[in-house]
Amino acid sequence: MTWGDFFDFLIGAKAPWWSALLALYLGYRFSRRTAKDQRTDDAHDREKERAHALVLVEAERQAAVQRLAVEVEAKERAAEVEARRARVNAEVEGMRARQRDAIAAVADLRGEIAASQGQRKAMSRDVIRSFYAQVSAYEVPFPLDRRSVADGLDAVSSFLIQGSGYPASEAQLQAIDTRLADLTKTLEEAYHPYPEGDD
Repeated sequence: MTWGDFFDFLIGAKAPWWSALLALYLGYRFSRRTAKDQRTDDAHDREKERAHALVLVEAERQAAVQRLAVEVEAKERAAEVEARRARVNAEVEGMRARQRDAIAAVADLRGEIAASQGQRKAMSRDVIRSFYAQVSAYEVPFPLDRRSVADGLDAVSSFLIQGSGYPASEAQLQAIDTRLADLTKTLEEAYHPYPEGDD
């Protein structure tokens, strides 16, 4: 006998009166069980949906954390790049300042050199004028005449004021002074041909 035959027997015309009550009770129990099973299934479905939602939320949270980490790293890199750029700009500005200081120092040095050279040139010309004055004050006897002395002085003057108009080194100045001193001594000897006291 199958379940269908059993229910047909319960609700059939030949079944006793209590079979209808039993069928109702069994139907009620079956419906209760079916409803309970449905609620259980619904609870399981809701649990699955909740778990799935939690997975989605966790994935979104992880993605948000990753995006935040990327943004923070990008900001840190930008700050590092900006700091590096500021250091480079400071170094470049320092180099430019040192370059300007060096240029100014060179200009000052050139000014000092030019001033020194001008002083040496003026000094050399003063020496020449003084020497010419000394020569003009002497009565140079024969055979040393004024022409030979003037030629010697012209040679010294040309050496003094050639090119840029001033000696190139202290050694040249010393050589000029020595030559002037020799010419002065020659003139003095020409003016006083004999030592004093000699006949």
